[in-house]
Amino acid sequence: MFPHLVERAKPGVIAVLPNGKRFVNEADSYHDFIAALLAATPAGDTPQAWLLADRRTLRRYGLGHARPFPFTPTAWLRTGYLQRGNTLAELAKQCAIDANALAETVERFNHFASAGEDVDFHRGASAYNRAQGDHQVTLGPLREGPFYAVRILPGSLGTFSGLQTDEHARVLDEQKAADTGSVRHRQRHVERDARLLPQRRDHPRARHDLRLSGG
Repeated sequence: MFPHLVERAKPGVIAVLPNGKRFVNEADSYHDFIAALLAATPAGDTPQAWLLADRRTLRRYGLGHARPFPFTPTAWLRTGYLQRGNTLAELAKQCAIDANALAETVERFNHFASAGEDVDFHRGASAYNRAQGDHQVTLGPLREGPFYAVRILPGSLGTFSGLQTDEHARVLDEQKAADTGSVRHRQRHVERDARLLPQRRDHPRARHDLRLSGG
């Protein structure tokens, strides 16, 4: 998902599935975005979506790694990270998106943008959405070709899980026994930090780590 944390909410950017249809409020958090993507993906299919923008939107806001003007998208087009089509139909072919459904989706979204209300997913209705937009605006049409797209795949941004340890910071195996190999690894890690950054040895946490690791 990274680095698509901000531009999803900008006017003129939408997200669609390979079937060419929107599935989420693009301005919601990345947690909600990926949850909606997983829920909308048929069983057995690869969860993926496409972020779309027209020429004007790309120049103003960028799209992922493709930065806005005065930078050009040439390098990202060359690598295949960024796809381009002079028309929506051409872009759909490049990305294997249902062209007819995409045309209908963009037409419907453009109508919402003109009316100032996203009837389908209520984009821009919350303060969070508006804060991610451009001066509180999150809706904008896709009209000016060429059109661009970047594929979105879910990934891990962080985790709240970890290794289970005992009071001596030793990793426990499935039988709750201390793994002596992890102790040796931890000792090497702590000793390396102390060697590369000697000032860390005087930090209370560093002294604690050194004591636990036998350093």
